[in-house]
Amino acid sequence: MLKLLLIFILLGLAFGSNNETISWNFGSFIRPKNKSIEFDINFVSPTKSGQYPITIFFTGLDGIAPSFGYKDFLNKLSIETNTILVSFDLLRFPKFPDKEEKLFKSSLDWTLENLNSLFDSNTTPDLIRNRIYPILNGVSLMGHSASGHAIVSYLNETCGKIDKLVLIDPVDGYDPFGFFKIYITNPPVQLPFLTPTLIIRTGLDNVPSNPLFPPCAPEKVSNGRFYESLSGPTWYLNFTQYGHADILDDFLRLPASLICI
Repeated sequence: MLKLLLIFILLGLAFGSNNETISWNFGSFIRPKNKSIEFDINFVSPTKSGQYPITIFFTGLDGIAPSFGYKDFLNKLSIETNTILVSFDLLRFPKFPDKEEKLFKSSLDWTLENLNSLFDSNTTPDLIRNRIYPILNGVSLMGHSASGHAIVSYLNETCGKIDKLVLIDPVDGYDPFGFFKIYITNPPVQLPFLTPTLIIRTGLDNVPSNPLFPPCAPEKVSNGRFYESLSGPTWYLNFTQYGHADILDDFLRLPASLICI
């Protein structure tokens, strides 16, 4: 995991180093006036006064995986890169295949529009209120596993304030079984954006953990498929001894290992 954090630093996401973070959300369920927003929005922020860049993180399973399962990763990433992390949790399963990407777009647009006020509200922790200020120019977008489909779908429509993309073990389609053959990538056709992208692949992605299930990132629908579809500057890194679920905290990684290595 520390190797991943160093890569973010080398790519210029770091503004220094800070050893303390604070995490919070605005209640267990956020329901803005826009009824299409059905995500819980979670924050991890440095505590030292100043301005900080933003990284939006979308969890695995198209946001169904809870962000508290990535707590160690998000806290270490915030510390090592001096970045505010904003993550989304999907609060219910989608009713039809394109539901989660529509929810992601609505939630991301609403969050970026209201981010300054979210850091200066009655529910903002006292430790950072009027001391921490998000930088809204040059937002990084990062996703794990199947969320790669949703965030690339977003960039296909608009780059908006996003100027960096990080895909960790991205998986296209909606399931590793291939029941829903709905792809946002179709190489050699190129995607219509030029956002600089880092693809981080774990070497055990395409190894099944359970003979009853396919691997969580099958070769034909995962990392290489995205790499071949990107037309902008792209870095493709392979961490050979890591597995698809190793980004998760131990309490969630252990049960996940029944399906994913």
